Amino acid sequence: CFALTNGPHSAIEYAHKKRLNRHGQEVRYFELRLPSPEEGGVLGTGDLKGPAKAGRRRKIMAAIDEGLSQHYGVLYPAWIKHLIDGDHCDRLRKVTDRFVKKNATDPKGRRLAEKFGVKLAAGMVAVEAGLLPWSKSQVRHAIQFCYDKALAAMNPFWPTIQDGLDDLLDATKSRKSFPEYR
Repeated sequence: CFALTNGPHSAIEYAHKKRLNRHGQEVRYFELRLPSPEEGGVLGTGDLKGPAKAGRRRKIMAAIDEGLSQHYGVLYPAWIKHLIDGDHCDRLRKVTDRFVKKNATDPKGRRLAEKFGVKLAAGMVAVEAGLLPWSKSQVRHAIQFCYDKALAAMNPFWPTIQDGLDDLLDATKSRKSFPEYR
């Protein structure tokens, strides 16, 4: 089941309302909460926050709309041709596995990392084929950012937990914390 909503309630809220609560659904449902129109909409954060920046947000949205109208769907035929013309399975798997190894810390995180790893792999292959005007670094950064946000949305305490686990891991490597006895 796939759900996408841009309404006042999230897909998870609709699932709960319809009693579609299943174990692990937080991995299948991504909560991407955006500011309401009253808060400035999708661009209403950071440097563009507040009523004084409304004109700048409108200009950015107009540029996005123009870009979409000119380029929507243009990549798809070239992408499909590229996938058909060569076997990219090994490269896709290698990039996905590396992302999972770097990010997955538990079974739930692994499933999430696999989903984002596939997106990273597709982006890398598209950049390597010259289909996207981005660097590999830009693709990695964007996917990592989205993964981190999705993980934090699934468990808002995750960054704190992760920091604590990182500190614990560092401590286990410290001779001060764990001196060597002979």
